[in-house]
Amino acid sequence: MRIFGIIGTICALFGSLLSPAEAQPVARQAEQALIIHLPFANAAHPAERRAMEELGEQLAHVITSNGLGEFDGDEWGEGWYIFFMYGESADRLFDAVGPIVASSPLSRGGHAVRRYGPADAPDAPQVTTSFH
Repeated sequence: MRIFGIIGTICALFGSLLSPAEAQPVARQAEQALIIHLPFANAAHPAERRAMEELGEQLAHVITSNGLGEFDGDEWGEGWYIFFMYGESADRLFDAVGPIVASSPLSRGGHAVRRYGPADAPDAPQVTTSFH
């Protein structure tokens, strides 16, 4: 084990033994997103806000316990409560959390957007699914 520590130190001090082309980081698979928009009529009402927070906690638990990616939080305003989730597959994220959202009375009038590309790609394909 000590030899690897010495080699790591030498590489850090003098650079890698790889050519610059070989030393380029490997691009990770494109990140995809699931963004859920739910109507949020009364932001000032603590019970409604707490219900949304509890739903977010359920979604976060499902995503992390199944290794699907990350629940990146929520925001609210202008009549919407929005949940942000990221992972390798927007479809797998939706398959895991969509039924939970759809079964909640909070979802009436809401929708989910599956974005198939990174956040900085404005032309990434998207699919929108309405909750009834």
